[in-house]
Amino acid sequence: MLRIQKHYLRNYSFLLKPLLLLLLIISSCSPLIASYNEHVYRELTSLKVETNALIGKATNDYTNPETEIEQLDKDLQKLHEYIKGLPKNAETTKMMDIMINGDGRWEGIKKVWKSSGKLSKAATGEFQAEIAEGFNDMLQLESRKIK
Repeated sequence: MLRIQKHYLRNYSFLLKPLLLLLLIISSCSPLIASYNEHVYRELTSLKVETNALIGKATNDYTNPETEIEQLDKDLQKLHEYIKGLPKNAETTKMMDIMINGDGRWEGIKKVWKSSGKLSKAATGEFQAEIAEGFNDMLQLESRKIK
């Protein structure tokens, strides 16, 4: 080691520890959750409206809007896959999974509708409120993320 290198290392080594500590603090300050995603917010809003409109048709026979149901299932799955692919997005992914597969959410509503044939006006109102609450939770989470 050159004499001048030894000189600098000896005289400035006291700066290494605080510098390393500062780098550690800065690196640990990265967000723990994904940042706001406008595409996700827009799609959630759109799917909330489409899902509620479709549930409103549940007073009719299940087979009437079957193609609409299949299309909504596809759209929900597409968004779910997109959300899963975003880094640090585990909470939204979990909420979307519950929305799609949860008994009290879309999958559960479809099962009740399919098995009953059609639903009463009161039941559709309750299901619409349940779906709206689920989507609102996801929209609030998305809107509170760092932009």
